[in-house]
Amino acid sequence: MKVIDSHVHIIEDKELFGRDMTFTWADLTSYLGIVSRVQLMPSMENYHDSREVNHLFFKQLKAFSLNKQVWGFYWPHANEVDPEIVKTYDVAGIKYHPSISQLEVHLAKDVLDLVEDTGLPLIVHCGRNIKSRIEYCIEAYKKRNIIIIAAHLGGVSPPLISRALEMLEKISDFENFYLDTSSVDVSRLIVRAINVIGSDHILFGTDIPFHEYHVLRYAMQQVWERDDVDISTQDMKNIMFENVEKIHSR
Repeated sequence: MKVIDSHVHIIEDKELFGRDMTFTWADLTSYLGIVSRVQLMPSMENYHDSREVNHLFFKQLKAFSLNKQVWGFYWPHANEVDPEIVKTYDVAGIKYHPSISQLEVHLAKDVLDLVEDTGLPLIVHCGRNIKSRIEYCIEAYKKRNIIIIAAHLGGVSPPLISRALEMLEKISDFENFYLDTSSVDVSRLIVRAINVIGSDHILFGTDIPFHEYHVLRYAMQQVWERDDVDISTQDMKNIMFENVEKIHSR
């Protein structure tokens, strides 16, 4: 089955967080022999100048031989939003990381203004830091006319994902709200997400190089083998490639 990875990072440092996390443009070339397309983001830390990082990233993407298979995402810090980057480069989406910027997404006005003004989809990191909790994505979504993708099934770790899905059960409008499966290798959590928001609001992702494609692809395959959800071929197509294609065809 066709596969699009909705969450990939270019990281050219040899070491990050004490581990080899290198994923170069050459690595991406090889990976695009496995998947059809990717949503691609640079690497970012709180001490980085996000303007400098993004200018370099998009210049490299423009020169990349397989750039037609890549949707490039602009990743600003909350206090460094530069609309000229969107005007200058072929930007397909926005990435925001509340833990790194140290500001909850619903309070990141400049980021949300840019997303709303451009109509570009917004990927938001969801994780362990209190500033990256799913409720802030929900609040931003309710108050803004935006497409929002809550990464890592809304929480990264199983307890936080379960908490996120409990909160999402209380929402009736998912028209422009999505979850991605990046970093999630527990099939029962993916099944629960399908039961809560439907297969038409979930995107397959890996978070390469932090996680392995084959491990997360296997978790998706296991979803087929569970008896607590009725998964059709169309459901799997939705998750593996059709949903993300629809987002970018708007």
